[in-house]
Amino acid sequence: MDRRSLRRKSFEEKPKRRQVVGIRRRLATSPRIKDQIELDTAFDGEGCIEMQSVIVANLMISGHTLKVQQRRDACFGTGYWMTRPCCQTLQMEHPALEQLEVGLDEVRRSPADGGTLELIVRRPAVDEREVLEVGELSLDEGLVGDTWNQRPSKRTEDGGPHPDMQLNVINARLLALICPDPDRRPLSGDQLAVDLDLTSTNLPPWTRLAIGGAVIEVTDQPHTGCAKFSSRFGPDALRFINSEAGRSLNLRGINARVIEPGPIHRGDRIRKA
Repeated sequence: MDRRSLRRKSFEEKPKRRQVVGIRRRLATSPRIKDQIELDTAFDGEGCIEMQSVIVANLMISGHTLKVQQRRDACFGTGYWMTRPCCQTLQMEHPALEQLEVGLDEVRRSPADGGTLELIVRRPAVDEREVLEVGELSLDEGLVGDTWNQRPSKRTEDGGPHPDMQLNVINARLLALICPDPDRRPLSGDQLAVDLDLTSTNLPPWTRLAIGGAVIEVTDQPHTGCAKFSSRFGPDALRFINSEAGRSLNLRGINARVIEPGPIHRGDRIRKA
């Protein structure tokens, strides 16, 4: 019996019942993409494999969306067909520069005081995000559970974490403008997204802000956009925040440090202390 016949025979001997098997595949397209997709595949006992469903387990995708396709290949030339999942990453469509400029007036309308804490994001590891409803601010850690105190800085003499860059704070209206999909906004890497005017005119260095049970202090360390920001939100977003208007409004955000530790909650009011 030749190899083709053996393979066909082995398929025919499989039980005539459907078995659902979950297959997890880690995308290898980029070291930054930590996402997994789960493919539910059903075997019908006769060598046919059919795609049943696709579940995106984690939507924190660095500048990409997922598309799962099916490709049918003739199997052994016997009329049996196999459906093989084929994963692709497609570049996310980002707002164009013209759209961003139109939305700038809305960002300018951010309140000067009495703003709101819209988002709390912890970074347990590089390129990983945890969105919190409740966080704890600490003098030693910044946002407790965040990896600020493990991240090197080129701005310190010993290369260790910069004490005046414990917290990255970004304007929530700006974040919504450059990223219409709320599920992707934590990718910015800022621990706090606030509905508040972050300009230096309104919040000069050493201004203190009371948030929930904690107090933070704006520092003089600049917060600038980088290649990661461009890959996540598009090159036009990077040009936008680094433009003359963007820099004057601190669109990339500001740096802060914890002055008084305490709990913070999503939705907390923010007031100048």
